[in-house]
Amino acid sequence: MYKHLFSGLILGIFMFLASASKVNNFILQNFAHDLNEGSTDRVEMNDGRSIETSNMRVTGVANRPQVWVDGEKVSMKDVKGFRKNGVYYLQTKKHGSVRRVVQGTINVYEKGYVDKTTSTSQGPNPMRFEHNVEKSYYLIERNNSGEVEFLMNKNDIITAVQGCPLAVQMVDIKNNALAKQIKKNKRYLNEIFEVYNNDCKPLR
Repeated sequence: MYKHLFSGLILGIFMFLASASKVNNFILQNFAHDLNEGSTDRVEMNDGRSIETSNMRVTGVANRPQVWVDGEKVSMKDVKGFRKNGVYYLQTKKHGSVRRVVQGTINVYEKGYVDKTTSTSQGPNPMRFEHNVEKSYYLIERNNSGEVEFLMNKNDIITAVQGCPLAVQMVDIKNNALAKQIKKNKRYLNEIFEVYNNDCKPLR
């Protein structure tokens, strides 16, 4: 009897953890990409200078970006970040170039990557297949410090917006309820941080 109870308890724990992981993964794949930071392209340098230009070329944004301004190559070790076509990218040592999706006292950044997995077909002549799945993880930066930290799950969001009861109230709800809010409003996660950045006042 006790053996069956113990087995059932372990199974329940695994199911709960799997469910929580699934919800957290769903949550952190749902920041909206609608932040437009202006039409003028710009390069921000580590020494505080800001170079605005109508002639910027960028290559390798996803991994190792390189920027040219007016045909001249910019030394990326001197670049803090750059804005291209209304999208701002922060340069980080550990994560490379990351895209800003929320701007304010707390900035939220997204880093895209490709998750490579393999599977094998069934049958007398099994075949192996490779799958490339595009995924993202998120980081936050406080007060434009240039220092970023991981935003991994709902608890990280709650910790990040502590000090703003309204923002905490938006996220500190049951996982299923949070998932429903995100489905109903694709900007829900963005708005949690926007409320915090708006001196903890409602957006509307």
